[in-house]
Amino acid sequence: MTNGEWMLAQLAIVLPWNIVHRISSIHAGKTHSGPDKVIWGLSNCGEFFVKSAYLGSIEAERSPLWPWRFIWNLKIPQRVIYFLWTLLHEKILTNLHRTVRGMAVESSCPRCNCSIESIDHLLRGCKESIITWEKISKGSTASDVFKGDLKRWLVDNLQSGKLTDDNLPNYLHFSNMLWFLWKWRCNKVFNPNSSTPHSPQLIINKFAKDWMDENFVASSRDVGPSFL
Repeated sequence: MTNGEWMLAQLAIVLPWNIVHRISSIHAGKTHSGPDKVIWGLSNCGEFFVKSAYLGSIEAERSPLWPWRFIWNLKIPQRVIYFLWTLLHEKILTNLHRTVRGMAVESSCPRCNCSIESIDHLLRGCKESIITWEKISKGSTASDVFKGDLKRWLVDNLQSGKLTDDNLPNYLHFSNMLWFLWKWRCNKVFNPNSSTPHSPQLIINKFAKDWMDENFVASSRDVGPSFL
């Protein structure tokens, strides 16, 4: 730690990037907080006990694996499926991920200049993404987009059998939205003068409808609200 901030590049040398990601979300304290020390996170006092390690291993075995394989059966564009697979395995190259891999020195968001561009920030935290969600959900359920666990939110929407107000499968609309958020973000990286389209909902709806017209005849489902 230097100047009260985590040294992410050095942490990445000895730790997996997902652990570094979690560390970066923890306040690093002040420069006068005292020297760092190793503590055991599975006991209240920070000391290692065999019993706490045993109980921790049992709890880990009980934790269900995320059912990511279902995405290969989704009726969505192939390019979006590949993107989702990378996203759900937390492998897309946000600036935080690039910093951890030693591919960049700045972990900040290229769109809003937030200090950490994590996956959650990319999809739900960046002000550009928030504006896009509000436009595409017409303001009715936008607040729900920013609540809850990221993985649970992704799975719930990708496995939803509901239809949007435009009579599109929610999972198709939602997955396309995620893909476009990433596409527009990358456009900003390679072309700093670019910006998110003024009417993203029109672009995403047209993309989904054109793909359905060519590849998919939707079965009848109960109409419900769009994003959870």
